[in-house]
Amino acid sequence: MKRLDWSDELKTTLGLTHVLERVQTAAQLSRQTLAECKFFTPDEQKERIQYFKSMKRLQVVMTSQESQYSDLFMTLSDLRDISGIVEKLKIGVDPDVKDLFVLKKQVALEQRVFRFTAFLKAAGLRLCDHARVLALLGGTRGTGIDLPIRLSMSDFDDTELAADRQTMAVLMKALADRPDEAAEERIFLQLETVSARVTAGEAKVFRWLAQNLAPFADSLLANQAVLVSLDLMMAKIRLAAEYGCESVTLSSRELYFDQVIHPEEDRNLTRQGRMFTPVSMRVKAGVTVISGANMSGKSVALNTILLNAMLVNMGFFPFAKQAHVPIFARYIWVGDVQGDRTQGLSTFGAEVGLIREAVDAASGSVCLIVLDEPFRGTNPGEGRRLAGGLASYLNELSSFTLIATHYRLSDEKRYRRYQSGDIDIPDVPPYDYEQAVRMLADRVDYRLRDITGVTSIPEKALAIAGWLGLQKEILQAANYEAENTHGDFKTE
Repeated sequence: MKRLDWSDELKTTLGLTHVLERVQTAAQLSRQTLAECKFFTPDEQKERIQYFKSMKRLQVVMTSQESQYSDLFMTLSDLRDISGIVEKLKIGVDPDVKDLFVLKKQVALEQRVFRFTAFLKAAGLRLCDHARVLALLGGTRGTGIDLPIRLSMSDFDDTELAADRQTMAVLMKALADRPDEAAEERIFLQLETVSARVTAGEAKVFRWLAQNLAPFADSLLANQAVLVSLDLMMAKIRLAAEYGCESVTLSSRELYFDQVIHPEEDRNLTRQGRMFTPVSMRVKAGVTVISGANMSGKSVALNTILLNAMLVNMGFFPFAKQAHVPIFARYIWVGDVQGDRTQGLSTFGAEVGLIREAVDAASGSVCLIVLDEPFRGTNPGEGRRLAGGLASYLNELSSFTLIATHYRLSDEKRYRRYQSGDIDIPDVPPYDYEQAVRMLADRVDYRLRDITGVTSIPEKALAIAGWLGLQKEILQAANYEAENTHGDFKTE
């Protein structure tokens, strides 16, 4: 799997951060792993198919064995990152007592998870049996796996080391009895000698344990990865259950969503007493265009499609009634330029740089590219021509490109096209402007309409401006401009 190359700002902007925060894992280590945002790549299609089959099987087991699931969740909450300890074993550095204690707790946890056979089998996961490791770390206390887990260096004493520890205890008691100065000096000399032997003896124990544990280094890390995977799969299934989204078809030819939602936008609208309008859309290789006025939902539709497509390839069920999702090499979004990388550039210059990178990526692999009003940073005439040229070029590639734009592109019949935000304008506006804006927002139909092949698209910007009270003289001048301007604005 490959790590997503989005900035933290972009993850937040597009709603990915919100989704990740909603995922409730048992272990902090699992949450850290999820934050890496790794996704399946095109050469991992078989693995992606198997992953979702396992998710469906695990979903059934979780539903039918709720009490066992709760016990498993509590068990996994003790999962820790042992990669640093394992690295010590690999390079021959002796572990200390704390390392051994953490390792013993982890292996005991593994042994307890073995009890949840149905969950492991459904998830298609297998743990290595580390009973031998637990025995090595058990010492004289045995190999019990139930809490509390204990570990002391005295557990590993041989006869000689045990005798030295006993001698130290006797000498310490003698010191506590307040001997005279000469006796005290003799006791300290004896303690120094015995303490050195104990330290040397413990060093031998550490060395012996390191040598005997080293062969298990790789399998210890493998088991940690298995436990993290199980935790993440169960967390994703719980999140899907909250939204009732449990189905996805792993397509290779089209990207299709039926009634897909954006979780963060849905939450925000719910808090306002409003409802999110689900997006239904079909995208194939080449270019798909969304047109519509500002505030008509174009950007939200783009973000919803991109977010859910990417989530599927991170191993999530999409927030949709139905979905067909291909596998992509990269997920590219170009909209309002952001981040330090654009400092010192004009808006237009920064945008051109981002678009150039997107085109380069799309030329070498199958990517999902989302362009939110490309070339908005220049004059309308040249912006329309640039957007048209970009769409024409990308339409010949195997990548899937979604473009939201105000511009009327030349030869639009070549593209699949949608329109957002049809507005039912009331006959009479209220006197209060703020009330008028709210009324208009409530009358926007945010559903996407498939207008592929349609040549006449209703334009309502002038009518809306008039309804909101823009001066009649301005509207008359705008109509005059429309009647007397042909083609693009003239440019030098």
